[in-house]
Amino acid sequence: MDGQRAGTVATTTSPSALGTTTALAVAVIGQLALLDAAVETVFAGSPVRWSIALPAIAFFALSIFLWRPGGPLLRRRGPAGAAAWSVGGLLLLLVASAWLPDGQADGVRLLLQRTPTLLMAVTAAAVTLAAVVLVRACAPLPAIARLIACGAFMSVAAYALAALGVALYNGVPYAALFHGGAVWQRLPRWLQGTFLATMGLVPAAIIVAALRFVGQLRRKLPARSVSFQAVALCMSFVMALAGVRLPEVADGAMSSTAGGTDSLPLGQQALARPATEAEKRAALGRAVERLPRYFQVLDAVAKEIPRDTFDPQAVVEKVGRVPDKLFGWVRDNTYWVPYQGALRGPTGVLMDRLGNSLDRSLLLAELLRLAGHDVRLARATFPDQQAKDLLAKVRPMPQAAAPDSGPSSTDQAEQSIAKFAADHQLDLEELRTSWQRQVVAGQQQAEELAKLAAGPTAAMLRDVPKPQAAADADPDRVAAMVDHWWVQWQQDGKWVDVDPLLPDAQAGAALLPTAQTIPWRPTPGRLPIEASLWHQVTIRVVIEQARDGRLTEHVPLSHTLTPAEVIGQRIELRQLPLKWPADLDLKSGETYGKAILKAAAEQKAWVPVLSVGQRVIMDRAITETGDLADKSALSGKHDVGNAAGGMMEGFGGMLGGGGEEPAAKGGVLTAEWIEYAIRVPGQPLRKIRRQIFDLVGPAARAARKVEEDKLGEVALLERALALLGQTEIAVPVCRLSSDFLVHLTLERLLANRELLLTALAEDGPQDSAGVYKMLQRAQPLPGALYALTFTRHAGSPVAGDTYLDRPNIFNLHDYLRPISPGAQGMAAAGADAQQAPPLVAVHAMDIADNAVAVRPDKDAFAVRLRQGILDTAAETVLLGGAAGNVARMWNAVPGWKLLKPGSAAELRNTSLTADLQARVEQDLAAGYLVMIPQGPSATQPLQRGGWWRIDARTGQALGMGDNGWGQGMTEESILRWTTIGGYIVSAHCLKVKVVDQLDTGTWQSIRMGILGCTISLAAGVLLPAFLFVVGASAGAGIVAGVLAGVVGNYF
Repeated sequence: MDGQRAGTVATTTSPSALGTTTALAVAVIGQLALLDAAVETVFAGSPVRWSIALPAIAFFALSIFLWRPGGPLLRRRGPAGAAAWSVGGLLLLLVASAWLPDGQADGVRLLLQRTPTLLMAVTAAAVTLAAVVLVRACAPLPAIARLIACGAFMSVAAYALAALGVALYNGVPYAALFHGGAVWQRLPRWLQGTFLATMGLVPAAIIVAALRFVGQLRRKLPARSVSFQAVALCMSFVMALAGVRLPEVADGAMSSTAGGTDSLPLGQQALARPATEAEKRAALGRAVERLPRYFQVLDAVAKEIPRDTFDPQAVVEKVGRVPDKLFGWVRDNTYWVPYQGALRGPTGVLMDRLGNSLDRSLLLAELLRLAGHDVRLARATFPDQQAKDLLAKVRPMPQAAAPDSGPSSTDQAEQSIAKFAADHQLDLEELRTSWQRQVVAGQQQAEELAKLAAGPTAAMLRDVPKPQAAADADPDRVAAMVDHWWVQWQQDGKWVDVDPLLPDAQAGAALLPTAQTIPWRPTPGRLPIEASLWHQVTIRVVIEQARDGRLTEHVPLSHTLTPAEVIGQRIELRQLPLKWPADLDLKSGETYGKAILKAAAEQKAWVPVLSVGQRVIMDRAITETGDLADKSALSGKHDVGNAAGGMMEGFGGMLGGGGEEPAAKGGVLTAEWIEYAIRVPGQPLRKIRRQIFDLVGPAARAARKVEEDKLGEVALLERALALLGQTEIAVPVCRLSSDFLVHLTLERLLANRELLLTALAEDGPQDSAGVYKMLQRAQPLPGALYALTFTRHAGSPVAGDTYLDRPNIFNLHDYLRPISPGAQGMAAAGADAQQAPPLVAVHAMDIADNAVAVRPDKDAFAVRLRQGILDTAAETVLLGGAAGNVARMWNAVPGWKLLKPGSAAELRNTSLTADLQARVEQDLAAGYLVMIPQGPSATQPLQRGGWWRIDARTGQALGMGDNGWGQGMTEESILRWTTIGGYIVSAHCLKVKVVDQLDTGTWQSIRMGILGCTISLAAGVLLPAFLFVVGASAGAGIVAGVLAGVVGNYF
């Protein structure tokens, strides 16, 4: 008894100096680790950063107070207590992260390690501790039993540690370890190493530790170390339970090894069309089950995309908030190029890292504002001679100003694929196969682009005369330098100049005395400088009315936008019919195409509606007589506001009927155009028109031969169908960064998560109206215009020599037209459309303005000629398939003839139609050179004509179509449609082909088609970034390849 008492006294005496030092070191390191975790988690941009950082900082402050040197708690519990407190705080932080949404994948960061690595490390430590506790507990057992028990415990621990090591090496998500993703995967999950140890070994050790703790207390022996062990094991067990309880990150992770239909990748399951209704229903169920996992992968990929090429806040987070550092970043990472006025804005400069002094100053001002500083713009004027001298001092634009975040080699891409597959528990072979398929597709696309451009380029460089004097359409470089802008930020009541113009510029130095200042206080969607300084585009709808043999134009809609303020926003124009039937009878004997024809022909009035992002702009209604109606005609049940944000935004409210039509007057609505007025500071106003429909034609209009009473039913029906169409508009002001393209696509796709889940659910909409109304709320995905905007630079051999110095304008027209007058007569007579489809859907990409500026050391005329030809070829390549334009026509006609201004008389001996001749004459009269085909195209039956237009002064070239569009066009027959939205659905790749009867199985197919076509559209936009630069980020590029590969297999 005395010995026991003596032993007790011995154990409670002061610990050794080494033990005290070690405990204090652990306590201090633990607290520093808490601070590091808070800082790293915040700067990593974790979605749970504030839920982690704030408690960590609060715990640190509490620790300083409770465990301060000389404090009562430290004197009572000693250094060992402080160490246990610090380690416990770290464990608690990790446990909390494991239970937070997204906290297992992107939660606590510590010592530059990702969250899964930390969770696995702690789990490995817990398993090791559990084995030690259990082995020690075997001491009282007989030798044989002790040997067997110890061997079993150590084997399970080793098995678990091996599983954790393999998972750590392969980058397996933490929760996947508890759902079939650990060693050995052939076994049930409850027999895999991690699950067996954490759910068996650790709880057993907790029980043993608890019993020892109670025993120690009963014998009045020290129990502190045992309590520490028990608490640590309990916290580790709770952390592991989060992986078991939150299975979504691991759902289906290892399903590819299961075989059968379930082993198919998600996209293949969703897009497959089983032969029987039961198989359809089963496939849809599997797709619905896997879809959350699919979206989770997309969500993870979206978070990995670098944002510093489109988000000023990301630059601030990367560079810091010190003004000198932000100034240095803008000076060293962006480049001066000459043009007048504000074109790009802060986001545009980030995209391609180019800008004049005003645009670069806008970026710097925004960075400083986001960093918390008071900022203003400063302006002054250089004398002409000083401006000329400075031109030689600015740093020249590099061949590739904007950074590329993708892998730089095939080997790196392969490594990225392997890492991506491991990170997200996807099938590596499927990813590799899809990636290789897309590499081949990309090479074929690039080869086709080069092939289509080669013939016209060689001929035009040889035959098109250059101006005698070196003409250049770039804004006067001196004038661009004369109007100079820089930034000032306030420090201690004084304004400090920061001017990034010259490569050796220093903060605090200005090149000119300040003549004008403008406070920099932007508001959402509006940048605070006067309108006259901006490059702007006015979009007008112009209609033509024929009455009493005279033609009169009216403007029912006009809106001016600043392209720099709408980067990434969807711009779309359509006409809203005022009397669309509330419910189109799709189950009658008529075909869907005939139902559309009938409904379209009954329309008497329409409202032009322009949507810019979430804004809806409309003013006057137009009637079949060509008159305008005031806003009272817009009353009714049109849900235009709701429609503006959706994939089928042009027809919101049509299923609910319309308002009263304006009273008819005399006259005929004969034509409609979109007119663009492009205002560039320091340059003449430029106007461009694009036809929506034209019943008169340019030849008759020029000859003033208008007989409105002779317009037949065929022409009026073509007008009605054209007015059901829509035009998406892009006004790029810079080269899009690949990171932005991928970010925007994934952001929109993820925004539609709940709608797609609803659409695919068994209890989802079961009829056309239900599907249509649901899809009205969907966010439209970026379309082919984004792909064109990116590809025309990424695939251009002269990309490093060009930049934008004014807005460009691209259109994507989607509309219906009768396949022929005979087909119309057939439709009117009630013939079966399956024998001859009455309608075709036309998808036309149309470049309205593709002007580029050229670096001063290059042949600007030749560079623009090359770029314009490639732009025209890119239109048809991106539309694919049967898309045709003059680039495809080049080798399909006997030859091409060059006409100069003043040679319109030579058109009389050509095979061009009268309207085509009239359009070419207009270009010749405007001073353009043109190249026309010398014979009809025998291999392009859908392309009725076209010509090349070349600016005789600058060399800017563009292929033109027979209706005055610079376009590539595809047409496809319409056999059956699910709704009037069916046409609009097709325009947004949500077209669904269905069987004869609208039965339950058909709606299964419809919902599966919605998913498949959505994936197809997203992949179509992602692919250009993936194919030309091997991905904006490795993960995003791989997703593009996989999505497109899957869709390519099933569509």
